[in-house]
Amino acid sequence: RLKGIHGTVSSLGQVNKEYSTALEAAAGARITSIVVESDKVAAECIRYLKTNRFGSASFLPLNKIKPAKQNFEITKILNSSGVKGRAVDLVKYDPKFKDVFSYVFGNTIVVDNIEVARKIGIGNFRMATLDGDLTELSGAMHGGFRKKREGSGFLEKEIVSKIDDLQKSEIDMEGIVIDLERKKQE
Repeated sequence: RLKGIHGTVSSLGQVNKEYSTALEAAAGARITSIVVESDKVAAECIRYLKTNRFGSASFLPLNKIKPAKQNFEITKILNSSGVKGRAVDLVKYDPKFKDVFSYVFGNTIVVDNIEVARKIGIGNFRMATLDGDLTELSGAMHGGFRKKREGSGFLEKEIVSKIDDLQKSEIDMEGIVIDLERKKQE
């Protein structure tokens, strides 16, 4: 009922399957933040949640969200062995959400594994591994076994592409069925 709600961060970005776990780990809790048009819409949503006792949520208003300050030191290691790229560059999204994704990922780098992160230097950059381990600028490290959660992550490009193909096939087949029904009637 409220106008100006775009969706959750996870619903607004598409990623290659190879990077999905790393990017979900890099986004952390921000992946479920709700992107809204303005701080006015965010305030209305918060009021609605409060009035109806529906819980709480984080909102990212497009007119107020500030992108991360770019760390130009990252460019020196982007071509290093085992480095996949900047997290924000590995997500496909509408350009109007550029600041949102910059805020969500900051200057996080996606790397192959924890050993690559150690070679680059724990504490030098925030890094996410392909299997979801995370190293922070503070030197903190998070990781271990990660169970894939259904429905809470980014849309995978491959799946979206397959769905599009199947929908086109369905339309084609419906046309064939209609044509055959018409011929049958004749």
